[in-house]
Amino acid sequence: MIFLKKCKGRETLFLYSGNKNSVNEIISYRDLNNHYFAIGAELKKYIKFKKLNIWNIPNLFIGNIWISKEFQEYISSLNYRDIIKKIDKNNFNLRIEISKLYRSYILKNKKIILCIYTCEKDREKLNLLKKSNWYSHYSKYRNIKFIEVYAGNNILSFENKKLLLNTEESYSNLSMKTYHMIDFVYKNFDFDYFMKLDCGIINRPTKIRQFTFNNFVNNFENKLFYREYDGVLNVENHTFKSIHGWANGKGFFVDPESIFIKENNIPDFWGGNCYVLDKNNCGIISNNKQNFQLFKDKMAGCEDLCVGYTLKQNGVINWKS
Repeated sequence: MIFLKKCKGRETLFLYSGNKNSVNEIISYRDLNNHYFAIGAELKKYIKFKKLNIWNIPNLFIGNIWISKEFQEYISSLNYRDIIKKIDKNNFNLRIEISKLYRSYILKNKKIILCIYTCEKDREKLNLLKKSNWYSHYSKYRNIKFIEVYAGNNILSFENKKLLLNTEESYSNLSMKTYHMIDFVYKNFDFDYFMKLDCGIINRPTKIRQFTFNNFVNNFENKLFYREYDGVLNVENHTFKSIHGWANGKGFFVDPESIFIKENNIPDFWGGNCYVLDKNNCGIISNNKQNFQLFKDKMAGCEDLCVGYTLKQNGVINWKS
């Protein structure tokens, strides 16, 4: 059931399970100005759904999904009333059903730049990725632009869905490769979301579920385009010791102490196998080239941590917030 109530001067959407005398009510409220999200219980007054014109409610959220005008038009085209009847008849969870519709809407309507991070020595991995059912399916979407990204070229060029960057192709230069990739995309394309995908994810030998290709596909279809900064593997609680251990294993010099000052200044971040940024966050990256040069000099080119570091510097909250 859905009910409407005034909350802090704004119209608020309430969802609850069971009958209105139960204590299983769920209150969903989100302020569009500060993105505050609150959950509560024991509603005192109810306005029945059948009396509402649901599309006239400002700041309308179902779960954590904002029912924007564009999304309204999309679900209306799918005969939303029949969907609601189906949900009521079969006792489906409304938030789950709306979430499924939203994921479909995003993947079919939002402009997505999908950059496949690769190099000449990974050509076999790239070809394997392009033979996958995932690539075959989504490369046909008009709103998703696939780009293969290489470094080591003499000049910057973009042709036939290949971006060739005028920067060194080496592990310790990955932070600069990432910077130039995001900078080019930000300045040359109209898009809603940018994705960086390592081509090696297709067959990486690992027992860690988050590193697998199947996990990536599941995240791609279910959650990667909900937030301003997201990914498939959240890297948490880094320490100076763990960073030095990582660098020593690769034979690199690092000096994290000169960047983070204290261990609790090391941000959590999304791992480099795959992460997503909205256009605004790509702009933040574009304006902070100095950070990526710093990470080349002091952090062996650790590009994914540099992205998280740069965003945190600019007040972008992570997944814990």
